Amino acid sequence: MFFNTFFKNQFILQAMKIQPTFKPVSLPITETVPQRMRSKIEGFADFAFNQYKKADGSIGIVSYREFWNDVLSLAAALKAMGVERGAHIGIISDNRREWLVVDQAILSLGAADVPRGSDTTEDEIVYILNHADCDIVFAEDAKQASRIVRRAAEMQKLKTIIVIDGDTALKDAQAGAIKILSMPQVLSAGSGKDKHSAVNVEIDKGKPEDLATIIYTSGTTGEPKGVLLPHRSFVFQIDNVYNYIHVHPWDVAMSVLPVWHSYERAVDYVMIERGLSLVYSRPIGSVLIDDLSFYKPTILPAVPRLMEAVMQGVYRNVNKAGGIKKTLFNFFIKIGGAYAQSRNRLRGWLPVFSPRSRLLDVFLGALGVCFLFGWKTLGHLLVFKTIHKKFGGRFKMVVVGGGAMPKNVDDFYQAIGITCLEGYGLTETGPILAVREQHAPVLGTIGPIFKDVEYEIRDESGAKLGPGEKGVLFIKSVQNMYGYYKKDTETAKVLADGWLNTGDLAMFSYGKIAYVKILGRIKDTIVLSGGKNVEPEPIEQKINTNPLVQQSMVVGQDQKYLGALIIPNQDALSAWAANAGIKASNYADLLKNDAVRKHMQSVVEELVSKKNGFKNYELIFRIALIEKPFESGS
Repeated sequence: MFFNTFFKNQFILQAMKIQPTFKPVSLPITETVPQRMRSKIEGFADFAFNQYKKADGSIGIVSYREFWNDVLSLAAALKAMGVERGAHIGIISDNRREWLVVDQAILSLGAADVPRGSDTTEDEIVYILNHADCDIVFAEDAKQASRIVRRAAEMQKLKTIIVIDGDTALKDAQAGAIKILSMPQVLSAGSGKDKHSAVNVEIDKGKPEDLATIIYTSGTTGEPKGVLLPHRSFVFQIDNVYNYIHVHPWDVAMSVLPVWHSYERAVDYVMIERGLSLVYSRPIGSVLIDDLSFYKPTILPAVPRLMEAVMQGVYRNVNKAGGIKKTLFNFFIKIGGAYAQSRNRLRGWLPVFSPRSRLLDVFLGALGVCFLFGWKTLGHLLVFKTIHKKFGGRFKMVVVGGGAMPKNVDDFYQAIGITCLEGYGLTETGPILAVREQHAPVLGTIGPIFKDVEYEIRDESGAKLGPGEKGVLFIKSVQNMYGYYKKDTETAKVLADGWLNTGDLAMFSYGKIAYVKILGRIKDTIVLSGGKNVEPEPIEQKINTNPLVQQSMVVGQDQKYLGALIIPNQDALSAWAANAGIKASNYADLLKNDAVRKHMQSVVEELVSKKNGFKNYELIFRIALIEKPFESGS
């Protein structure tokens, strides 16, 4: 019912009447983010900016007109409060529609936002708001506002907290000179055509070189560093992404990743600029699956770990079902994988890192496609169609960023017919530098680096390397950061003469189009006491292919042999232990069980072995089982 009434009447019919023109990227960049958004939103005014689930279970709609009206009202109110060009304003909030309202309102005035998630520690909040010179901060709710108020005495510059979602719990929590306002009352204060007109004047003043945001990276190895990103960085990415990913106003994108991270934020900008509808979920298996079925999205920006968790959930259900269902599933996974490999070979979707025969690829690929097509189609009808329905039935693609896609996860989604487009970037580049092309995805790569981005792969001496040679990736682009805020020494370490040292090991392919493969982080290279250099990422990816493993970390710097820290998949390991007759009073005790430890050691030794292509010095000598997942930053 919802599809018939809403998508047909709102998206399709209106898209037929309004066909905005999207130009390929051209330099120099001439617009700010709000200037670009304003020009596009005029054509999408009555389209659904956001869909949400109402209390009665029906779909609620917020139009682009309503979204932009809130942006102008909030910006007008902030202007009246004295916010000037160049000001820095904090945002402590997770994903929600209002986050983008706040973001665009701040940017419309020529100010820059300083975003962070609700899981940020109080110490980090104090450091970031002080370091970034914020006198106003938006807090997601009363809980977040209370955390800020508790430490208000340590933030002398902070004058105002604006609570996005209510302020009733803060009546007794106000401290000193800190003023606490609710976002609804601030929006109300900025409503009116005259006030909106004044904001449009401010938007017109903006320049693409203006600072848009300060994004603080993880402080796990020291103080967080504030990455300074200009408007031109985001506009450049918006223009470039359309050469690779093809989206339309009738598409629905699901947001699950932290929007304060540069990846989700850039993706949201891309989707808004094309008039897509955004829906929000959480990266929790059961919640995500329910929301996929409810909203029926076509696009899901994700991280590799999320897609791996969904894959493991599918395997758990299959193993639980057992019998003929399990047999058929495993059979058709192999068929689907073989078909995908043959198709990729035929179409030239395999990266060429060493010379190979294209004629032989075409012959073998065509042979495999002809032989396997019928079986692949049968597998879709009998098995994989059910998985597609779990994704909502209209799913087009997953856009994966924020880490390397493990090969077994990539292969799984290929086999079941769900397109995964792996991308690449850093916070320091805003972040998107590359993504696989939607209609010609070359697996095992991040696709080609964006047009108009200069890049080089250099060896230890700084010499440029050619195709198939491994070295450090350097980037020169208008999207590069200006530097780290108030950290000139740290900036100089990674940015010189416009070239950014990504710190990533990479190589590019032979051929007319250079496809890039990321091989790991240079700083992660382990040097054993014998002098051997080991790249841990391929080893970790191999260990992570086992369903008993959730995460792994290879260690061994300055040691004789390698070791591995293993975070088991609790459900899978508990089920294995039960089948093996192993009992424990709790999960922590289970991890200490000798039989469990020996089994996990054997699993790792079987995976990381010479028969699987690993060298003697890359083998894992000892493992440790860890109960809680590793924590990561931005």
